[in-house]
Amino acid sequence: MTITAALEPGERLRVVKVRRLRLVADRSAPALRDQVAAALAGRESDGWDALAQEQHAYLDDFWNRADVEVDGDAEIQQAVRFSLFHVLQAEPG
Repeated sequence: MTITAALEPGERLRVVKVRRLRLVADRSAPALRDQVAAALAGRESDGWDALAQEQHAYLDDFWNRADVEVDGDAEIQQAVRFSLFHVLQAEPG
């Protein structure tokens, strides 16, 4: 996916990506597509606010448990948190 936008100073761009990954090696591609479509349809009925609240709670819990604070070096602090975010994305959920 590529997103291009021209923004004026002070304007904001918000990009929201919704994903769900499930690895099942013994399922056919059509069966997996049907499963994903059904899961997404079910989540759509929950509504955006419910999804956003669930995600917010999940991330709050993650950062409360996993955050590492580095005093005195903002660049290292950012690198550590960026790495932790990658760990969060890599786990199977």
